[in-house]
Amino acid sequence: MSCSRIVAGACWALLFLLLSTDVLAQVNTESMRRAEVDGFTLRFGGTLAYQQGNSDVFETDVNGRVDYRARRQYMFLNASQRFARSDGGTFRNRAFAHLRYNYEATRRLTGEVFTQIERDAFTRRRVRLLGGLGPRIRYAQTDRWHLFQGTTLMYEFESLDPTSVGDRAPDTNRVRWSNYLNLRVRLSEYASLVGTVYVQPWLSDFSNIRILHEALLSFRITRHLSFQTSFDLRYDSRPPLEVEDLDIALRQGFVLTL
Repeated sequence: MSCSRIVAGACWALLFLLLSTDVLAQVNTESMRRAEVDGFTLRFGGTLAYQQGNSDVFETDVNGRVDYRARRQYMFLNASQRFARSDGGTFRNRAFAHLRYNYEATRRLTGEVFTQIERDAFTRRRVRLLGGLGPRIRYAQTDRWHLFQGTTLMYEFESLDPTSVGDRAPDTNRVRWSNYLNLRVRLSEYASLVGTVYVQPWLSDFSNIRILHEALLSFRITRHLSFQTSFDLRYDSRPPLEVEDLDIALRQGFVLTL
């Protein structure tokens, strides 16, 4: 497989984040999908930050992924770990893994099955386990832009820190209706933009809802190195105690594609 194909796949993957909203316990899996993959590819990335002075801060974020495409089938595994300490205390400790399988039934209709596991000490989530399946619809696909919609029934198991639940049970099982709209735009040969919006109400109570908006701008520096800037906005109508219902983050970093 040529290096140019691998780089193109990485750029499309970084592109996939323009309209997504990762609600405190939500993750934009559309940003993980790679539109141009042929066979097997592997990618690693990460950021490192250190500050010393009035406060000592250390933060690291590492991630990796594997993609495989063969004719109508596409599968990817994405995993990441984020850790941060300030003045001797940990204020972020999060791990995540997502596995997804797609089968293209027709040019416009694809079936997908996925599973996901994560933990996030900052949002008091000891573990969150997901599983679901549903259709993915292609509305438009050209050399410069793509537009997709997906809708799935999603089983969710969540275990919270018992000190953060108040009078609620720490462990819950529920079914959510997950809906997303994804737009990918190729701005130039070296730049791309991706957006995804997720809306995930609880089937038995639509007022219990999570919304995710995420935007990603990516610039290719060399054949194997890219720079990316992402903006995340997350909303959870029923967050754990002492956790805000709205969370906003801006991140920058480099991605190495092999």
